[in-house]
Amino acid sequence: RTAILDLSARRRAEFDAQSLRDRLTDCLQSIPNPIGLFDAADRFVYGNQAFLELMEHEESQLLGMAFEAMLDALLASNAKELKGESPADWKRRRIEYHRNPVGAFDDCIIRGRTFRITDRRTRYGGTVVVLTDRSDDVRRAAEVEAARIAATAANRAKNEFLSSMSHELRTPLNSVLGFAQLLERDRDPQLTPRQLTWVSHVLRGGEHLLQLIDEILDLARIESGSFVFERAPIDVHGVLRDVMT
Repeated sequence: RTAILDLSARRRAEFDAQSLRDRLTDCLQSIPNPIGLFDAADRFVYGNQAFLELMEHEESQLLGMAFEAMLDALLASNAKELKGESPADWKRRRIEYHRNPVGAFDDCIIRGRTFRITDRRTRYGGTVVVLTDRSDDVRRAAEVEAARIAATAANRAKNEFLSSMSHELRTPLNSVLGFAQLLERDRDPQLTPRQLTWVSHVLRGGEHLLQLIDEILDLARIESGSFVFERAPIDVHGVLRDVMT
């Protein structure tokens, strides 16, 4: 007796399934973030190339390894920076999150790179572990914070300089204004009208310079939020006369 069975449909189904697996594998391998898959018994069954490079093992070495054993190997290699936390405490917290993966785990520094760890359950009781590389974000945040600190320090130094400079300018300016006032009031000998005009120019210029110094101090008040604007009348004709003179 001879039986001939048509396996074409089965072969096509197997081919389609293999093609789907290959496409899925290609997609996972192209993802730069490490991805590891553990079965319902919490044993390693798959990892993309980024995951294997992070663990520094071949896939054949990791297949069947329990999740807890993989944590032990990671800690034993000193690849994980603990930041003062004991290995036992970190391992306990990591396993607790792995068993009840809600949200994301703390950012972890592994082999000098910062990762955000996210575990998710599969429909078959397994777990997918995804490590999102945040090294660039952390570096940029540190650069921004350093720039902010530098800008704050520079701004503080500028305000101190403006305040100090303003007070230092007042000292010689007070001498100029004081002696100009003495010349204007001196009656022995009496200054000529032409000389009095010159002295008045010195006084007006000095008073204008004194006002500019006060306005420099206003810059520091503006940045500190303590500056108050006031409306005041201006003698426009007097200003124009001073300019023309």
